[in-house]
Amino acid sequence: MTPLGYRVEAYTGRRATIAVWQVTLLATPQRAPIAAWSTSRAEMAWSGGRWRVERFGTDNPGPVPTVTAPDAAAAPRDFVEAARGFASFAP
Repeated sequence: MTPLGYRVEAYTGRRATIAVWQVTLLATPQRAPIAAWSTSRAEMAWSGGRWRVERFGTDNPGPVPTVTAPDAAAAPRDFVEAARGFASFAP
């Protein structure tokens, strides 16, 4: 699993909701590699001088590029729009 970007969806000085767009590559010797694209959400709370994960939400599919999942892919415009607003993770 590799996080591709994040978006702050809600924020106060003590609480935040963060969305993380990620891709997970899966493969076994019996199955061809696949890429599973999803967005995860975490509820964060400021505690003890740092942010802590309070709860993870349910993963949602995508946004998914056409080349990896043609049957579940978003239209190009929908893909770009869904990905807009995510910031890169610092290396």
